[in-house]
Amino acid sequence: MRQYELFGESASEADERIALNIASARTAGVNFDVANVRVEIPKDVDVAPEIGATEVDAAHRVKYARTAAEIDREYTRWCTETLGQDFDKGAVMPKLKGDILQMMEDVFGKDENEGKKIILAKGNRDVFRNVVRKALDRYLDTIKARRQAARERMFTSSEWEVPLEREYDAETNERVAAIIHAMEPFVRAKGASNPEKEFEAFLEANREHLSWWYKNGDSGREHFAVPYRDWKGEKALFYVDFVIRAKSGAVYLFDTKTKGSDPDAPAKHNALVDFMAAEGVKRGCTMKGGILIHDAGLWRYSPMKIENTSDLSGWDAYVP
Repeated sequence: MRQYELFGESASEADERIALNIASARTAGVNFDVANVRVEIPKDVDVAPEIGATEVDAAHRVKYARTAAEIDREYTRWCTETLGQDFDKGAVMPKLKGDILQMMEDVFGKDENEGKKIILAKGNRDVFRNVVRKALDRYLDTIKARRQAARERMFTSSEWEVPLEREYDAETNERVAAIIHAMEPFVRAKGASNPEKEFEAFLEANREHLSWWYKNGDSGREHFAVPYRDWKGEKALFYVDFVIRAKSGAVYLFDTKTKGSDPDAPAKHNALVDFMAAEGVKRGCTMKGGILIHDAGLWRYSPMKIENTSDLSGWDAYVP
């Protein structure tokens, strides 16, 4: 089937449309009168021209018309540069190369060889790159919006309770002695941070004031998490390290950090503060917690929202 028939046009209608497109592109600076693509190469590079004549310009550089294979390599390089770092080139490159040439045929009536030469002509490269890059940027925005919408749909509220059982990888976890951990036995990740280990020991040392404590997981629907907006503005889940039930009935939710260690820590803390305020009223119990930092011999957290985790002025001490 002839190309114009795909658009439901007659031959004359297609010719008219293409002529208008070319005229419009010329006003944008596109040069369609390209017989050969000439590229400058340093004179001391050994080049064996296969077509056309060579000439030496005033700057002592050799110019030569490229073969079809050389033009294709240059077209691939141009596409690679246009893609930048935003795409998996192995997956996207073949489609991009084909789609651009298809556009040259559909819009301007140029076949593959003509299309490459027009795109690669010195004055045309950046004009076409700008158009393609804008299209790629719009595509990225669309994909980002779709992914964010999908992420939003993943955030559903549900009641949480300590799971009856958990599965652990024996190679990356180990059993640790703990008397009042909510699950028996207590299993800890071998790569647990020092603040986590130190706080676990602190809880066990103060167990006469606690009903139980639970070391939360860091992913999965079975673990406790609070939604928040990360530094990119995207919705994410904050899995607090520790859930604690005091004998007084109060519930504490803590995530151990060191000063300034997590750029998302303020956003996580502030989302948790809002969650505890609402849930405490709904459940009729005291809920406290947030980012917890070991400082001057005390485990400190802020009862208010914070802007950073470097300045601990006004932070309270957790005393079981």
